Amino acid sequence: GSKKPVDDGWTCTCGATWTTVIAAFGHEYENYVCIHCGDDITPDAPELPEDPETPATGYYVIAAKVNDAYYAMANTFASKIAGTVIPVVDGKVAAEDAGAYFITLTEEDGGYTISNGTDYLKYNTGTSLAATAEKYTWTLSAGKNGTWRVAAMTEGRGLVFRAGEYNQFGGYSTANIASSSDEYFDLELIPVEGTPVIPDPTEPTETEPTEPSE
Repeated sequence: GSKKPVDDGWTCTCGATWTTVIAAFGHEYENYVCIHCGDDITPDAPELPEDPETPATGYYVIAAKVNDAYYAMANTFASKIAGTVIPVVDGKVAAEDAGAYFITLTEEDGGYTISNGTDYLKYNTGTSLAATAEKYTWTLSAGKNGTWRVAAMTEGRGLVFRAGEYNQFGGYSTANIASSSDEYFDLELIPVEGTPVIPDPTEPTETEPTEPSE
C-alpha cells in the first residue's frame, strides 16, 4: 500500500503506523554558538588578578623574590646595586635586619620617591642608576615577575633585579621581564617592622682608642 508522512510518523492505507528515527545533527560551532541548535558555549571571562594595594609612605626594603629567597637592595645607591638574601617573616623585615637595606618610600607628585636619608635614587642612563640630591619620581603598577613594576620617568626603563650571575638591581628595560623569566624580576616592597636606625652621615664614627706604643 501507499504511505504518507504524518506528524508523528508514517501510516499505511491499511491503518498500520510506524515512526522513523532521524539522527540528530552533531553540534557545529561558530564563534562558540552551534549553528544547528543555538547551544552557546562562550567561555566565562577569566578573573583578572587584583592590583596590589598601593603602598603608603614609610620604611621599606626593596627586594626581588627568586626561588623563595628574598634578595634585598642595599641602600647605598650606585650605578648597579647588589642584592643580598635577607630574612622575611610574615611579609615583613625586622628593623634589626633592615639596617643596610631600608629606604624611605614617599608618595608625591603622582608617584614615589626612593630615599636612603641622604640621597634619592634615580634612573641615570643605559642600565645605570644613580644617587641624586634632587627628588626623582618613580611610578608603581602591578608587576609580572614580582608584585610591583617600578618604572622610571624614561619610557621602557625601570628598577629591575637581574638574577643569575649578576644578582644586582639596575635600570634595565622592563621588556625583559616576563612571568616565566628566571633572570629579570619586578620587585617586592617589604615593610620594615619597627623603626630602623637612620645613620647620621655628619656624625663621626666612634673608634676604640689605641694604646701608645712603648
